[in-house]
Amino acid sequence: MIYDPRRAGGILAALTAIVAAMALYGLILHASLRPAAEWLHARDQTFMVAMNFKGPSSRVLSILRDQKLSAAAPPRRLGVLVGPSVLQEGIDPALLTSELGGDRRWANLLVGALAYSSNEFVKLSYQAGLHPDVLIFVCNPGIVVANQDTQADRVWYDPRLLYDHLASRQFTLARADFNELTLVPWHLAFPHRGHVFTAFDQLLNDTKIRIHRALGRSGLDIFGSPNVDPWVEPHPHPEATGKPDEIGEQVLLGFIGRKGWFDPARYREDTRNFELLCDLFRFAHSQGTRCFLVLVPESSRLREKTPPGATAPILRGLPRALGPDAPVILDYREALPDDEFGNVNHLNPRGREILTRRLARDLRPYLEGRSDPAPR
Repeated sequence: MIYDPRRAGGILAALTAIVAAMALYGLILHASLRPAAEWLHARDQTFMVAMNFKGPSSRVLSILRDQKLSAAAPPRRLGVLVGPSVLQEGIDPALLTSELGGDRRWANLLVGALAYSSNEFVKLSYQAGLHPDVLIFVCNPGIVVANQDTQADRVWYDPRLLYDHLASRQFTLARADFNELTLVPWHLAFPHRGHVFTAFDQLLNDTKIRIHRALGRSGLDIFGSPNVDPWVEPHPHPEATGKPDEIGEQVLLGFIGRKGWFDPARYREDTRNFELLCDLFRFAHSQGTRCFLVLVPESSRLREKTPPGATAPILRGLPRALGPDAPVILDYREALPDDEFGNVNHLNPRGREILTRRLARDLRPYLEGRSDPAPR
């Protein structure tokens, strides 16, 4: 059979027509949905919920297993730390147990940097039988920012960014730029797709949990199994002791900026994330749990970009909204120099040890029932 290259022109024309039609449809849909899509944006969390639950579910189930196996021994109290990667790279639960002594053990529950995930997972854990007497929520002030990555719904991308990054030989950033350019047709054809997919994923996630509860199971076992040591949390980057990579720092700062952390207008007390954070502390307090909130150390580079009033919703808003249900707030944002960071927003192993020891020192008066001094 002889191939006629002229036939490729028809195929190319058909594909071009399809892409153009999808783009036109997307633009019309984008314009028509824009006013009505606020409910999507208000609830969007950008990431898939279930992916954040596998690790902490295994840890909670392992804690419950250990408690059941040691039921004959004198009971030990439990303290849990809940939060994203700044928790894993900022606080060592084994060292905290050692520093504080007594009969309380500490465990990290790495849920992710989303108020929705933290709220849902804490409630799931209690319903599964976990009842810590102390809960510490570890975060940055950006936890209250409505987590809307506007890049997900952007219909165009400025190609000058790609040119600038290539000209300055910042090839890691240029690769990210190129990836964004390739997604432009999808942004045109399927506006609000990130928000729609996230809302649908949350619906599926909640449905699976309800099914397991109806079957008499905990709801956590759909994500993990008790196969980890719940009391050990090694630093994920034990070699992170040198100067952070400049390109990596730029990528991370860009990612943080897209989440809205550098926009002063986003730090408000009327966001869905702030409501979820308040609900988390109300729930834990209603279960008889003593609650704390730890603002982790931040590098000078990150603090320079963060708005001056970023801590207001937490430092003033939470006590005002929660009253007696409010957590004790420990602010360590400026506690450590840049030498103790592995990157712009995470501590290196030495910084983690320093912060853990300081946290233990500042927690001791509260946990021993003495007066509540402000952290030094």
